[in-house]
Amino acid sequence: MEYKTDILVVGAGPSGSLAAREAALHGAEVILIDLKSEIGSPKRCAEGVSKQGLIDLGIQPDPRWIARKSNGVRLVSPDQTSVWLSEDTIDLPESGYVLERKVFDKHMAMDAARAGAKIMIKTRATSLERVDDGIIVTADKMGE
Repeated sequence: MEYKTDILVVGAGPSGSLAAREAALHGAEVILIDLKSEIGSPKRCAEGVSKQGLIDLGIQPDPRWIARKSNGVRLVSPDQTSVWLSEDTIDLPESGYVLERKVFDKHMAMDAARAGAKIMIKTRATSLERVDDGIIVTADKMGE
């Protein structure tokens, strides 16, 4: 099957879904593809985010995908050296959140869909070719 789109976003993680949402909100025809059969699974790392960071990206915190609030962070280096940063040790902005990434990733993809992006799961981009008026991307959908 052949599709034509203004923007193809590869990967329905938070960044890809946010990019798809913003492009769709600004009038672009967007297709968002993801290799996995279920967006948000398996869970990836980076569950900690700041409240202000979410707000700056136009994402309103939602209790459905917030596991808990956080007022500090422990950083661990590859050699296992760690440091704890909290309101007691450093001037932090406001609290942040630990996310339920599986729920958050799905929420972000649904925001992209509500903005007008078409979502295709089990789809892998396999090649691209530059042509005069754009780029042709070849993708496999569920082994097709």
